[in-house]
Order: sequence, then C-alpha cells, then structure tokens
Amino acid sequence: MLAVTVAPARAAHASAQAAASKAVDASTPVAVASDREESGFWALSADGSVRSFVGEHSVGDARRGPLSSPTVSMAAAAKGYWILEADGQVHGFGGAEPRGSTFAHEAMQPAVEITADQAGTGYWVVTRAGAVSAYGTAVNHGSLRTASLGDPVIGMAATPDGRGYWVATADGTVTPYGDAGRFRAVRRSPADGRLVAIEASRPGRGYWLLFADRRVVPVGHAPGLHSVSSLTGPPAVSCAPTSSGRGLWVLLATGRIVSYGDAPEVVAAVPEASGYSLAGRVITLDPGHNGRNWEDPNYINHLVNAGGFLKACNTTGTATDVGFPESEFNFDVAVDLAADLRRQGAWVVMTRTSNDGVGPCINQRAAIANGAESDAALSIHADGAPAWGHGFSVDVPEPDPGYNDGIITDSLAFGRDVVDAVAGAGVMSISNYTGTDGIVPRDDLGGLNLSHVPIALIECGNMRNAGDAALQASPSFRARLAAALDKAITTFVVHP
Repeated sequence: MLAVTVAPARAAHASAQAAASKAVDASTPVAVASDREESGFWALSADGSVRSFVGEHSVGDARRGPLSSPTVSMAAAAKGYWILEADGQVHGFGGAEPRGSTFAHEAMQPAVEITADQAGTGYWVVTRAGAVSAYGTAVNHGSLRTASLGDPVIGMAATPDGRGYWVATADGTVTPYGDAGRFRAVRRSPADGRLVAIEASRPGRGYWLLFADRRVVPVGHAPGLHSVSSLTGPPAVSCAPTSSGRGLWVLLATGRIVSYGDAPEVVAAVPEASGYSLAGRVITLDPGHNGRNWEDPNYINHLVNAGGFLKACNTTGTATDVGFPESEFNFDVAVDLAADLRRQGAWVVMTRTSNDGVGPCINQRAAIANGAESDAALSIHADGAPAWGHGFSVDVPEPDPGYNDGIITDSLAFGRDVVDAVAGAGVMSISNYTGTDGIVPRDDLGGLNLSHVPIALIECGNMRNAGDAALQASPSFRARLAAALDKAITTFVVHP
C-alpha cells in the first residue's frame, strides 16, 4: 500500500534541516508502538522502515517516499499506523489517513511524538518546545508552548478515553491536561539519566516513566514492572505496552528489545543499529566562515558583540598552500557529519546551508544554536598556523560572566569527548603546537562566549602544514573525521 503524506508543497524547503543533507538511509531504531489490540508491536527506524513483532505485520514504511528528515515516532490507527518525521510530516499506512501536520510551521519543529486518540481516527503531535497540535477526532486540551521549559519535551501519553493527556520533559516533569490525573512528582538526580518516554497505564489512572538507564518508574496506579535484564548497558529510547497493561516492551539504543512485566520475550532482533538513537535530540553544526566572505569586506569586518567586547562579524578563513579554502573544508565535513547524525534520528541545525554565501556573523551563529535549544553545538574549523605545526585541537569556552556561565563544565566534557573520539579513531594526531592534551580554553571567541548550550570548536588540523593539508583535501579523510565527530556527539548526548 502506498503512503499518504500530509505536507504542503514548497518550491524550496528553507529549513536548514533539509538543506545540504544526504538521504536518511540507515536503520537506527528510534521508536516502538503497540498495535491496536496490543498483541504485538512495531519498531520504527530513523529511515522510516518498520518491522513487526509478536503479532501484526508491517503494512508499509516511509521509505516508499522521499524523507526530508528522520522519522521519530509512530502510532497505531484504527487501521494501520501513522509515522511522524522530525519536521512534522505525517505518513499513513494500511488505511491510516493523515489528518494534518505541523510541517508548514518551522517554529513547530522538531516534532518528537505522535499519539493516537481512543478511536484511532485522530492524533496529537507534540514538539520538543511543548506545542501540542490535534488532528482528526483528537481534541486539544492544552500545551506547554507558552511555558518556560527547563528541559525539552520528550513525548506525551493520552488517557485511554482520549479526554486528556500528559506531556513530559527530559527532567521528569509531567504536566496533565484535560482529564489526565495529576500525581506526585518523580524526584530525579542527574545520575538517574534522562527521561526518554512516558506511557499511559490501563485503565488510565497512571503512567510509566522510562528513563535512559532503563528504569521504569510507575506513577499513580500504574503497576510496578520488572525485567530479568540488567539495567547496565545501552540506554533505553522508547517503549510500548502490552494488552494487559502489566508489561512493556522497551527499545534500547542499539535496537535490542527488553521485556518488562508480562511482555513476551522478543527472540527476533531489530536490525543492528548503525549508531545509538538520537531521536528527539537537536545538534547544531557550525561550519566556520563562508565561501564568499571575501566579496563583502564591509559586512564581514563590521563589529558585533562577542561577549562583552566587540569583534569583527567574521573572517574569510585560511587555505592550504594549493588554494583549498577552509570554508569549503569546514562545510564538507559538516555535510558528512549532518548525514551521519540524521541516520541516527537527530534533528540537525546548520548555521549555514551552502558554501556560496556571506556570513553569518559570529553572534548570529551562537544565536542559531541557542534558539534551537541544542543538546550540543559543534563549530568546525581548520587552523592556519606555522607550517611546522600539525594535528587537531579543540577549543572550549572559559567563563564569560553574564554570558556562558551555565555551560562551562558541560562544554569541557564535550570537548574531551571530541578529542577522545578523533584521536582514538586514529583520524589525526593531537596538535603539537597548541593546547594541553588537545584542549584549548578560550575567552576571545564570540561563538563560545555567547553560547547558552554546550559547545566545542574543533580545529581539524593545520592547513599550512603539508601533511595535514594532504589529509584535509581527501574526501575519505573528511568522511572518517565526520564519523569520529558523530561518535563524540553521540557519546556526549547519550552518556553525558
């Protein structure tokens, strides 16, 4: 059966998510959903593929049409199911008719979950920022959109009668709407891990909270659930209930399914993941400079706030001795890295979407990452140091009071993850001319000073060094570097 997609036509999708991207074509599992009888479940991968377990057969997948963003969630309809892309597009299969989507509204992106109503003829879509949209027979009971969120929304769960729902954020905060009950708050320490899913119990007098460390916490009248599986190992990313209301299937980031309560053990495996799931996570990539900065010196040299002092908007960057420009190198690595991250389900924001423009300025780049409420931001550069120097280094922010106070510790941890991943993969040696063990604290870079999210800036070798320059000119090197950076980001985001 062919997919039906709700999405208005756009001659040019202006979103940075779609620009300069490669196809989403890998099999990282991102979500599970029970069938309407809850005798089995489906597992959804970031590329839109669906596998069925224990009962119902898969009735189609989103790979039958082009994807502009990773798929992140699915929900059972009265017949078939709906699949949600991170950009808000909704696909219907097996008789499920899409009723609407948030695709046309970039302010409503990324979407993180689709949840069906009682009849299976309507659904809600909730975004990372907390906006809830209702379609078909689903009724909107309220939204966190206007609230001040300390942590991003990770999902929602509807009461069985469809007259209410709960919206949950990553720190474990749950807000009820409609007839959804209000229960005690779940106290959580940073060591407990991130909340990754909320699932309503039957008959709707409570819910389960699933944390990344695989703990399932019952709230209200939801029964306690246990698993014979160890709580150590890959983190959890999603869950689906059994028909009895006394069990859950839990999807791990590697694709393995773990059974809780009376959920039958799953013998068949989800295809091995190419990387841990990053569904629901936002990563900003900042490829330094731009290919035509040299054409507009007046704009590039005008002064902007760099964190309590003024600095030039941007620069042209450096180049190898044979003329390979840093701006092109930076962009090529960012495009490869963005594709890797999207294959794992991440929502990727690019500060520039081509190498044929001017800017943006350093303060605008920081504002893009901050506005996206990124889980991490990585600025990609190459150095122009004396020719004897070689190797990569990672700049991290030093405290700039009133600007970046809250990100110093996390940014240092992120920077160390970048060093470990790049050096550990043997992609390039650590710099022999700057930094300590690859880390360079900086207080003079506007992008680091103005950031409100964890950030690091990698100098991917010295373009004036013949050995580094030969590597930088190689597409295979840039791909291997991107893979190492993907590992660093995943390590930081999944295991902060």
